[in-house]
Amino acid sequence: MDWARAQAALESAWRHNDAFSDYGTDPAACVPGHTLGSDGRPGECPQSVGLLQIRYPFHPSAFENNNAINSTAYNADYVYAWWRACYEGDLTWLNTVERGREYAAGDALGCIGVHNAGRWYTDQALAYVDRLRIEYYNLRYWRQDFFPPAMPR
Repeated sequence: MDWARAQAALESAWRHNDAFSDYGTDPAACVPGHTLGSDGRPGECPQSVGLLQIRYPFHPSAFENNNAINSTAYNADYVYAWWRACYEGDLTWLNTVERGREYAAGDALGCIGVHNAGRWYTDQALAYVDRLRIEYYNLRYWRQDFFPPAMPR
C-alpha cells in the first residue's frame, strides 16, 4: 500500500483534478478536451492526467467517457490493473521492445518502472523507480508536514 501512496504523491501530490503533465506538441497525443495551448502553454498540451498520471497516447481506452480524467478511483484502478498484469507476467510484449533486461513476472518495482517508461528496466524506468524509492517511499513523503504541495515535474 505504501508503494501506491508514494507513487500517487510523486505523480500528482494526491491531487487528481488539477494533475496534468507530460506536455507535448503532438495534437494527437493531447488528453481529450485539452488542445494545444488551451492550458496556458502555447503550442503544448498535457498527455497525462490524474492521480497516477495515465498517459493518453499509450492508454486511449482509459479515456472513454473521460473516466481517467473524471474519476480518481478509475484512474487508480486502471493503473494498478496494468501493474497487476505486468506483475503476473502478462506483458510479454515487453521482451519485444527496447529493455534493460528480460521481462519476467513477479517484479513489483520493475512494473512500477514500466508505468513511467513504458519499457522494462531502461534507464528512464530505473531513474523513476530510484526517485520514487528515495524521495517518496523511504521518506514516507505523504506523512511530512509540508505535504501535499504540488511538486515540480
